[in-house]
Amino acid sequence: MRGFVSFLASLALFHLAVAAPVSPQALETRASLCRNVARNAGRFSLPCATYANSLTCPAGINGKKGGVVLLVHGTGSTGEETWANGPYIKLLPSAGPEFDVCWVTLPDRSLGDIQVSSEYIAYLVEYLASRSATKKVGLVTHSQGGLNVQWALNFWPSHRSLVSSFVALAPPFKGTIEGPPACLVTSLLGGCNPSVIQQSVASSFLDALNVQGDVALVPTTSIYTAYDDVIQPELLAPTSRLVNAKVVRIQDTCGPAYVVEHFIIPFASYPYHLALDALTNKGVADTSRVPKSTCAWLVNDVLLDNFNRAPSILSEVVHDALAVLLGTKARKEPLLQSYVCKRGDVKSGCAS
Repeated sequence: MRGFVSFLASLALFHLAVAAPVSPQALETRASLCRNVARNAGRFSLPCATYANSLTCPAGINGKKGGVVLLVHGTGSTGEETWANGPYIKLLPSAGPEFDVCWVTLPDRSLGDIQVSSEYIAYLVEYLASRSATKKVGLVTHSQGGLNVQWALNFWPSHRSLVSSFVALAPPFKGTIEGPPACLVTSLLGGCNPSVIQQSVASSFLDALNVQGDVALVPTTSIYTAYDDVIQPELLAPTSRLVNAKVVRIQDTCGPAYVVEHFIIPFASYPYHLALDALTNKGVADTSRVPKSTCAWLVNDVLLDNFNRAPSILSEVVHDALAVLLGTKARKEPLLQSYVCKRGDVKSGCAS
């Protein structure tokens, strides 16, 4: 027995002798990575400071009674482009019980791997909840931002109790049929944006998400427009539907003349009032509480005058289009993170 122990000790010393030394920089990086909690399947892969530095709170966090609301932008955009000139920044801080409002700007204009950008949301939910007067966070998202939140809530289940409400504007929960044609165009420039591939119908990402994440995981309101020209026109089976969520098509209240498309919905009056209703009523909007008069377009310049807001909306459209054309490219969909297969959601397509 003593000889066997000596053999193991010698083997260990041999491995120590031949192993490549770990640099001080590598040790520092390891030490700075965000702590991963055992009860969450999702894993943080970056330093906490990287996630924290993505956050902007224009008026700071001042302990307002309604708590903190985090705004999450969509594909090809930034937090500032999507939110800075709209009602969620202009009005929400002083509406209802009053809210502290922040936005996140995700890396690579949210064109990279959605799994990585979702880590930012998972981190910021916990970070902001600890600073919120309610000890919870309200979430308002546009487009891909809804998938970021749903992925984070799915694989970081311990964070669900920290979310008071989730309002998704034009979320592609079931994917987009316009992804493949877009990828066909950008393939001439070197490939397709990873997040566009992941948002396309039947992607491995969506297959994995919808094993356990095809249902509202927190109080959820999904708001969409029949005239969505980016995800796809949501006329029959809306991609914005989510089991057990409150799903609202804005034209059902405002009528067919309420021509709101994908880029206008974060600026539109009626969706804003629905979101406010959800944020002040335990996360679920009730259309009977939101008067039809909020469908109006010209409600003084503070809320929404689309004639004055048009330059901001047009600028976002141009920047988003250029980002998709010129931004991060890949020839195939990113592999699923190993924690997805480890949890048993899928059995293939994962990183080793």
